[in-house]
Amino acid sequence: MPEQPEARVSSIHPNQESARVVPFRPRPHSSGRNLRFSPVNDLRHYEAQRDDDFRHRMMMNAIAGVIVLVLVGCGLWLTDAMVKVRKDQDCVLSGRTNCLEIKIPATVH
Repeated sequence: MPEQPEARVSSIHPNQESARVVPFRPRPHSSGRNLRFSPVNDLRHYEAQRDDDFRHRMMMNAIAGVIVLVLVGCGLWLTDAMVKVRKDQDCVLSGRTNCLEIKIPATVH
């Protein structure tokens, strides 16, 4: 039977960390690389144009903001309605009676 090497017990305690610093050397400059070549075609196509209608853009942003606020409000209303229905349903399914809220108008004396 071949002998297996013995496992060495490390002298580093579990609460100590061992670290190794890896030196990074800067890359040498390649003389064969063309610095004037760009992988992207002309970027002037994407630059802001001078005839940009600021007022129209701000109106569209305001309309988008109002739409987002309406959607958030609808979501909150829907969540509240679902919670109320769940509470009423839990009350009825547990066998209780008089689960609904009775609104009594306040009388002034």
